[in-house]
Amino acid sequence: MKKILPLFLSIMLASSIFAQDKNIIEPISIGARFHTGFIIQHSEDVESVQGAKPKGIELTLSWFLNGDNTWHQCLCYPKVGFMYSFFDYGNKNVLGVGHTLAGYFEHYFRDPGWFNISLRGGMGYTYATKAHDRNSNKSNMSYAMATNWRLFLNLGVNFQIDRHLELKVGASMNHDSNANIKEPNGGVNYPTVSIGFDYTINPPDIDPDRPPTVLTPEERNKSRTDLILYGAMSAYSFPDSGQFPMVGVTLLHSFRISRIHALYVAGEFEYNGRAKQKNSHRLQNKYDHHRASFIFGHEFLLGRTKIGAGLGVYIYRPLVESDVVYQRWHVIHHLTPNFMFGMGFKSYRHVADFVDLRIGYSF
Repeated sequence: MKKILPLFLSIMLASSIFAQDKNIIEPISIGARFHTGFIIQHSEDVESVQGAKPKGIELTLSWFLNGDNTWHQCLCYPKVGFMYSFFDYGNKNVLGVGHTLAGYFEHYFRDPGWFNISLRGGMGYTYATKAHDRNSNKSNMSYAMATNWRLFLNLGVNFQIDRHLELKVGASMNHDSNANIKEPNGGVNYPTVSIGFDYTINPPDIDPDRPPTVLTPEERNKSRTDLILYGAMSAYSFPDSGQFPMVGVTLLHSFRISRIHALYVAGEFEYNGRAKQKNSHRLQNKYDHHRASFIFGHEFLLGRTKIGAGLGVYIYRPLVESDVVYQRWHVIHHLTPNFMFGMGFKSYRHVADFVDLRIGYSF
């Protein structure tokens, strides 16, 4: 169950954005792309990847979201979809190959026409074939589990060849790791360039001159306060072993600044299971195993789904494990106007701390 939960959640969240639109399943697209790039050697721990040049193929199945509700939410016609990819990481003896299943969301910045720019982001799960092993593959410090998270972001330039066929040229940033569930976990970070095609089986009829809808006063001035509970498991740094609970509560206030953008501030109080474990080995000067921080960030408002990114600053942490500043990411989906669930990700620069599951209530 633990292995399929991240993929299940990512697919469900991607497919639920604007799910109330009547035409969501009508315009179906299939696509294929070829990727080539290089692996970033972001620390001395992963020096074995130096010079590796990954290559891969990607197959997609997606739906245009072209209903009235979608247009009202973002004045755009985005896509949601599922992706399978195969990557040779460029160093088969150490890193092997990776098979990925993921869900994604693609936002188009211009009305449909012969030329478009789009931003596509997604997450899912990768099965990689050469995990770290102390005996047979100790050079791989990038991942210690066969099953890993995949996070990716793609900036694309798209050319409409005819009503059905679209040429897509893009640049992507890809990240595979297990989110610190098990060490070593240096991660595989690889930018790529890609070229490929999307073929739309039943192209939508879209008016390129459609006027924007007007937000109601309630929508325009909308803000919300969320009380969120989250939990995760995180590991010690290599070569120590063990997984320990990370549990916290977040109080977040978000205020809308445009149709699809909001800013937020949040306070976070967290139980650090790693600190408690360290206390069991100390005879004196024990650490308080809690930490507190403030977070400042931005959210995309996509119907019932919110995608946020922010920077956190610790104001209390007796056990210093890494930087005082960290990155915080979240995807939440409202089941009702008040109740929500979702996922969060916490990292220090290129080093993951944990991926959490979260539930919350909006006031």
